[in-house]
Amino acid sequence: MDLSVLEKRVCEIKKRVQELLREIGFLKKSGQIAHPQYSAVTDADMVRQREIARRMREARDKMPPLGMSIKAMVEDGRE
Repeated sequence: MDLSVLEKRVCEIKKRVQELLREIGFLKKSGQIAHPQYSAVTDADMVRQREIARRMREARDKMPPLGMSIKAMVEDGRE
């Protein structure tokens, strides 16, 4: 796998994570998300979290293999 393709994908993921963090901050400031110390986790929350985790695992398992180990990618990046 071409290292530049992998680097591009990592940059896309970082950008998306930053967008999500900004969105979470906005929702917290607007009061749409309660701070963790003030919210109670309900059974419905737990079910929703389990379903999200299941879907994420399913999506991860469907991804094609990278073609090389993470260790090899890190070593190639250091060169």
